[in-house]
Amino acid sequence: MKHLEENLYLKIQHIGKSLPLLLPEITLFATVVCFVLLSFLLKNEKRITVYLLTAFGGCLLSLVALIYRWHNTTHSISAFMGTLVIGHYECFFQLLVLCSLILTLVFSFISDTFSSVRKTTEFYIFLITLSLSLFFLISSSDLVVTFISLETVSLCSYMLSIMHFNRSGTEAAIKYLLFGAFASGVMLYGFSLLYGVTHHLNFTSTIFTIQLSQVENLVIIVGFVLSIAGFLFKISAFPFHFWLPDLYSGAPINVLSFFSTAPKLSAMWVLSKYVGPFLFHTNLQTSVLMVLVFMSASSMLMGNLSALRQISFRRLLAYSSIAHAGFMAITLSITHPSARPALMFYSLSYIPVIFSAFILCELMSRKTGSDLVNNFKGLGLKNPVFGVIFVITMVSLTGLPPTAGFYAKFFILSATWKMYISSHHYAYMILFSLGILTTILSLFYYLKIPYYLFFHQEENNTPLHIKTSEILLPAILVTTSIILFIKPDWLINVFYNTKL
Repeated sequence: MKHLEENLYLKIQHIGKSLPLLLPEITLFATVVCFVLLSFLLKNEKRITVYLLTAFGGCLLSLVALIYRWHNTTHSISAFMGTLVIGHYECFFQLLVLCSLILTLVFSFISDTFSSVRKTTEFYIFLITLSLSLFFLISSSDLVVTFISLETVSLCSYMLSIMHFNRSGTEAAIKYLLFGAFASGVMLYGFSLLYGVTHHLNFTSTIFTIQLSQVENLVIIVGFVLSIAGFLFKISAFPFHFWLPDLYSGAPINVLSFFSTAPKLSAMWVLSKYVGPFLFHTNLQTSVLMVLVFMSASSMLMGNLSALRQISFRRLLAYSSIAHAGFMAITLSITHPSARPALMFYSLSYIPVIFSAFILCELMSRKTGSDLVNNFKGLGLKNPVFGVIFVITMVSLTGLPPTAGFYAKFFILSATWKMYISSHHYAYMILFSLGILTTILSLFYYLKIPYYLFFHQEENNTPLHIKTSEILLPAILVTTSIILFIKPDWLINVFYNTKL
């Protein structure tokens, strides 16, 4: 009995020491609590201003706390008895989540399309709770914490996707829910199987890796394949991608801009940590590698080939998102030290251009009444500034200079080539070749937009009136992409010097 009391005391003491490490998460949680209280206290028109100040105030405080944590972290720290790991990599991806959250809030406030949504506290509660769950997901090193974080992210996502309460949005949300429930069930079964054979929950620990080596290979492969289902659903990779085009067609576009960045990049990071023990398992390496190569190659091919025949810009972005997930997933199968910096640079360069694409899509839908690509004809000639911003956005998504998208794809392909040179495994040559091939394929649907903007005449000569305030944010975002192309070494040095 005394031994149990001492053990409990030590655990409570360890939890108490871990709490100060979670200052950014505590700040976000406090912001959510504030919105819950505001939903009861405020009912007048002034509440939008209060919501604005509360949301941005909470984000800025969390940002300051996160930067402080980054500065004071010299190495990875295990918190809450090994269930969370806090290091520079984790801080970086949490910073990306926070940037995505801030951009989503700005997007929601600058557009009149979301005037009804931004009046509701539910929008802020679910969005910030989703971000908080992503913070825990990024830091997780425990199967239970990972699953709970993913499920909280999914539940908040389901609610946000139905915020407009229209027919198409409701249908898309139901599909999203059904696919998500299936993926979660499969993932939980895989986690249970792995825990049953290893008797360990911490997938980053040495004990977990040692236990894997003592179990029959077939059991581990089955457990691995089942357990990555939830991750593939979140990054919208093959074969858990079928829900995405319908969701992109019906869900609020400000919410979609967040879904396309924060959950995808967070899940990709955790998946990169999760596959590590399996890739370093000598007997399983080839089998796990084949699973990852198949997933990545299928996502790239399916996403790009499907995007070629899309006439809706929203659905084009959906299939483009699947293709980008496949390209980023190349890094999952690479054990070369350059893989993680490549994933980090790709993640950072992806956020500004995808937000720019969604903001421009919403702007065009509002001006022309539809998101059909045919409606873009001649609009670049009517408003050259708008046209140029749109062109730079598409060029960056393609991966061409002078944008950060070029270096993003170059660094991943470079890491793949280095891995092929060191291992001489044909799988890496397949990934390298498909990476180049699918990038060429993407030229045909991304650059179709500039072609319609500048080389097609619209049938009517109605002028296109766009306020400066409406294109200011996309202009800043594409400028960021160009700056990252001109001076990529600012970030590359940080990534390569980042401590685990």
